[in-house]
Amino acid sequence: MKARTAQIASGLTLAGTFLLDYLAPLGCQEYLLYTVSILLAARQGNPKSVHVVAGLATGLVVAGWALSPGEVHPAPAILNRTLSVALLWVVAVLVNRGRAVTIDQGVQQLAALVDSSVDAIISQDCHGAVTSWNPAAERMFGYRAAERIGHSLRALIPSDRVVRDAELGQRIMRGGAISQYETAWLHRDGHRIELSLSLSPIRNQVGEVDGLSTIAHDITSYNATMRVLREQEARLNLVVSATQTGVWDWNLKTNEMYYSPLWKQSLGYGADELSTSPAEWETRLHQDDRERVFALVAAFHEGKIPTYELEHRLRHRDGTYRWIHTDAVLIRDEQGVPIRMTGSHVDVTEQKCNQEALRQSEERFRRYFELGLIGMAMTSLDKLWIEFNDQLCRILGYSREELTRLTWTDLTHPDDLAADLAQFQLVLDGQSQGYSMEKRFLHKSGTVVYAVISANAIRKHDGSIDHFVALIHDITPWRQAEISLKQSEVTLQAFFASASLLMGVVEVLDDDIRHLSDNQATARLFGTTPEAMRGRMASALGVPEDLRQMWLTHYRTCIQHGVPVRFGYEHVAGPDGKGRRLSFLATVSFIGVGPNGYPRCSYVVDDVTESRQAEVLLRQAHDLLEQRVAERTAELASATVRARTLAQRLFEVQEAERRAVAQDLHDEIGQQLTALKMNLQQVQRDGEGARPQAELDESIAISEQLLARVRNLALDLRPSLLDDLGLVPALRWYATRQAERAGWSLQLNLDEEPLRLTAPRSIACFRVVQEALTNAARHAKAGSVMLSLLADQDQIRITVQDDGRGFDVGATQARHHHGMSMGLLGMEERVRLAGGLFTVQSARGHGTSIEFTIPIAEPQQEAATS
Repeated sequence: MKARTAQIASGLTLAGTFLLDYLAPLGCQEYLLYTVSILLAARQGNPKSVHVVAGLATGLVVAGWALSPGEVHPAPAILNRTLSVALLWVVAVLVNRGRAVTIDQGVQQLAALVDSSVDAIISQDCHGAVTSWNPAAERMFGYRAAERIGHSLRALIPSDRVVRDAELGQRIMRGGAISQYETAWLHRDGHRIELSLSLSPIRNQVGEVDGLSTIAHDITSYNATMRVLREQEARLNLVVSATQTGVWDWNLKTNEMYYSPLWKQSLGYGADELSTSPAEWETRLHQDDRERVFALVAAFHEGKIPTYELEHRLRHRDGTYRWIHTDAVLIRDEQGVPIRMTGSHVDVTEQKCNQEALRQSEERFRRYFELGLIGMAMTSLDKLWIEFNDQLCRILGYSREELTRLTWTDLTHPDDLAADLAQFQLVLDGQSQGYSMEKRFLHKSGTVVYAVISANAIRKHDGSIDHFVALIHDITPWRQAEISLKQSEVTLQAFFASASLLMGVVEVLDDDIRHLSDNQATARLFGTTPEAMRGRMASALGVPEDLRQMWLTHYRTCIQHGVPVRFGYEHVAGPDGKGRRLSFLATVSFIGVGPNGYPRCSYVVDDVTESRQAEVLLRQAHDLLEQRVAERTAELASATVRARTLAQRLFEVQEAERRAVAQDLHDEIGQQLTALKMNLQQVQRDGEGARPQAELDESIAISEQLLARVRNLALDLRPSLLDDLGLVPALRWYATRQAERAGWSLQLNLDEEPLRLTAPRSIACFRVVQEALTNAARHAKAGSVMLSLLADQDQIRITVQDDGRGFDVGATQARHHHGMSMGLLGMEERVRLAGGLFTVQSARGHGTSIEFTIPIAEPQQEAATS
């Protein structure tokens, strides 16, 4: 919010609140509306405005009391207004204090920023006196802050810039600003400092200009670099205009390149053709040279290599490629960042040098000599170095002083010295003007330097030889690359011969394929040798017509599009197509056109028969796994339904047992307890002298009946014999008891050997037998029942068999799967949870046989014992 707007809003708020107070006397809370005016005044940024508004609000509160109606009781009104005035002043003080803290924090942060700045930051008041002088200003101008604060900057400004700088200062004081202005000020010791200034006004809290701020950046080094760069550009232009060698200049900041007319001419273009884009030479680079050239350029920019020199191929306008030798230098700014790269462009396709052209270009040679793109030297007749450039020192590894004391014969490899001296002697004898040869030098480190030298005699006016001029081109990287290439060829040939893949080179004809080179694996497939296959047609090697046409189709596709083609196919090995079916994966690539005009391609074939068979087996295994998972999922779903049904049945059985126990307690035990209570009450009424023998005898009989009934209930719920004596006695007791109740003829066949059976498994066996006997009593109408228990080392087998009316097992199982018949389901689940097997056999009119087996040991016990 602007200051003027805040003032207006604050005044309107004061007036509105006073008018509201006059029309309807306010309470203490309503007087706080005056605080809105105080907060609006705080937005102006002036602490005095807050105090003025608070004073006006105090006066309006008092005036409101003076103008209030007489019926208002004075004591509450004075108390309300006094509290309101106090609150208004508390708000005013808190607002100003919070703003002061915020301003102090901002001032501290700004001071830290100014002190840590690398640029000089100076502030002046409206009279030009310095009010602040940061540490960077002390370092830049040599004055301490105490020496400049309170004084003008006149001592720093040269006399020829006083007027201009004064005009700029007046412009800033009028409210203007200058983002960048280049000038020069004086250091304390008198030397000039070239600066880039940023000037801006300093305003007070009401927005008036009461000073100016100056930020000075030292650009002395930058300007010196730019002057050197302009001088180098001038020399470069002179070289470009005088030399016959192509020159290129790459501005790395703008990514533009200058191509000299000779550069363009060497590639068949006119001086006004081609743009300034680096793509002009990048797109003309030979495909095999791209990666090497780009890697060398990147390494040169990053400072990983000291010099830039290489040979590469560029495409001529007529489509041919020319070998170009280039050397380059790199220019960096004051931070070491590359800003320009300049180099030469020499077509070395033809190596012969013309002596006449060399004499006519003597001046150009001198410029080349100074530029130092290749090694150059002048030697005397006694083989001493007269003059040489720095590039030659770098090639041979010697300093200038060391090289001056040596002859070129001292640095020539012993195996090449005789040939070099012979050529040198021919020139001395007048049989030639000069010579060129490839030779080896001995580097100072002891390594060998491969070089191509061109030496020519410079004659005096009388025709005698004055001295020799030699150009030394270091080709060591090229030679090393050639050696590496040969080694790579040997390695590749060994891999080609020993590889298990089928590989080779063929010539694609109109309707057949000529084998030019095949490896041993291919020859084995055809039952011959690589030498015997060379030059033979595919048809002559026994390749079927359909297979040959398929290969021709893929070869023509890769030739047409220039990209490798990958395909798979199957072939039956053996005569008449009755052998083993083999699977292959092949890749064909276009190499080029042979001397006879036919295209040539390479092929690589991998026998993937075993992997394909493995894929089939894997797919079958996957399908089987999916089937098993589906079956298991169905089983789990069925088990879930059965578990849910069983749980529901368990709840129903529990509820039925509770209901039966409750009924027994109420009907029998409750009645007997009532009778016992009545007898005892009768004894109590008869008094001490009576003889209640009959009542006591009856009460004892009732108590005995109660004890028998409670004992029967406990045995029905869980027989104590099972815990005290074990499973076999409990089963004998329960079966005998059920036979007595139902009137069966009971046959027992129980193994009397002690059982090592856990309590949960004993309970499971007992409950299953209990359920089976209960069902026989309820539904079978049997005359005889047989209970059998046989035990061995690992498991027990229990059988319950009756001669009752039987039932349809399939229908019953279907009903219990749908939750309609829970007896068999409960027995089966108990046995299954104990890790056993449960079977039932029955037919209508032929009785029922239930048999189940349960392991004696728990699964974890079996694992521990094993």
